[in-house]
Amino acid sequence: MKANLLLSGALLLMLISSLLLGQCLYYQFQIQLYRQISYESQARSIYNLARINRLQPKEQLQTNLGRAANQGNDYRITLKNGWIYNYPAAD
Repeated sequence: MKANLLLSGALLLMLISSLLLGQCLYYQFQIQLYRQISYESQARSIYNLARINRLQPKEQLQTNLGRAANQGNDYRITLKNGWIYNYPAAD
């Protein structure tokens, strides 16, 4: 009888801990996804500013979010965190 109670308790503990772990992993994935969306939005904003200012080739635009450089065929956006995005220059 005591063995069944101990086994049931251990199985219940494993079930609850696996559910908790799954929930934590889900939230961690959501945070990473939102962070990536935020960085892409920042890069797109800098790109739009660079296009509006009509950067010449080899010219750079510095903002508080990062830097945009016109490389002839595309804009290279470098965020403060080091992520780099490339967008086409032709429009």
